[in-house]
Amino acid sequence: MIADPGFIHLHAHTAFSLREGALTLGRLIQLAEKDAQPALAVTDTNNLFAALEFSEKAEKVGVQAIPGVQLAVDFGDANSRESRGGAQGQGEAGHANLVLLAKTQTGYRNLMRLCSRAYLGAAPGDSPCVTLADLSSDGADLIVLTGGPDGALDLLLGQSRIDAALRSFSLFKPAKFISLHHLAVLRHAQRRWQESALLCRALLSQRLGSLRGLSKPSLLLLTDNLLRLGDLTGTYETLSQIYRRRLNLIEALSLQQLQLEYLARIGSFGPMLADVKARIELAELMPSPHAAKAQAFLSLAALKCGRTDLHQWLKRRAELLCEARTLVAERPLLAELWPDVTPAAAPEVVRADAPTDAPTDAPSPNPEVGPSTDR
Repeated sequence: MIADPGFIHLHAHTAFSLREGALTLGRLIQLAEKDAQPALAVTDTNNLFAALEFSEKAEKVGVQAIPGVQLAVDFGDANSRESRGGAQGQGEAGHANLVLLAKTQTGYRNLMRLCSRAYLGAAPGDSPCVTLADLSSDGADLIVLTGGPDGALDLLLGQSRIDAALRSFSLFKPAKFISLHHLAVLRHAQRRWQESALLCRALLSQRLGSLRGLSKPSLLLLTDNLLRLGDLTGTYETLSQIYRRRLNLIEALSLQQLQLEYLARIGSFGPMLADVKARIELAELMPSPHAAKAQAFLSLAALKCGRTDLHQWLKRRAELLCEARTLVAERPLLAELWPDVTPAAAPEVVRADAPTDAPTDAPSPNPEVGPSTDR
């Protein structure tokens, strides 16, 4: 088993995707081998023409071949083929792409069956596509990806039609909730706080059922987005909701960092030092960058409260874990600790039109820590 497989392309086109791919199959495999990729997925549009050649050539150079296809799916009607001649946008999502990857030999047989159905079931002049009913009947041992920019979810999310994305094709609703959370995490990593917050709110507005465990990570992520956007009123509200939940240790650590920053933003430095020893011990359990931020905020609180020795001690501990210029770039409020430091360059962030009259108090800082189950 490979401990760290690194990056693996799961949506690569070859010259068999007309007007979409320019690389020959041999060149694509050569590039994967040069990049030391242990596996590669070829997902040409609506065809498996490269599958046999791909499998044979990839095996010779030690690259695992993952057969797949980018297949057009009619999301306008999950049960019939009668609506398949319409243009994009018919029904809730119309025709859009999904990427299907075969997990096993059974999955590969299903890929072949679905590709055949796409062409044999289309009326003369219509583009090949399958229905959701087809996917339901022949979807065993297949991994389904959203299809990227041309996928049904991205097309709707790109139009800010999150509700429509969640309402459509309910066959994959649990997967959509998970994908929506992952997309919110991705947008947060890309510093697109506004989009990430929008996705979190959309997810939290749904009845998650068996996936209700997503609500706490989504609330924590939403809180961080709101802090980044300067929406302190919204931050107060989400923190209040989190305090009513039972948290596991990882969630409690995330909450502490968010709470410290919120209290610093509203100038409530005294409560930050309440039970400071326990806060420091919790910070020590965090990954280094997060531990540095937490201790830097505690150092700022100690400075504001006149506890010079504690301030200097915490400041030095933060510096051991992360460069001061990085901390200041990520959290400009910490510049007071290092007035002579030039912050590292950070990407520009579009801020929300958030209210500035945030509550001047903080929610009760006593969430119950225990098994990760909602009450």
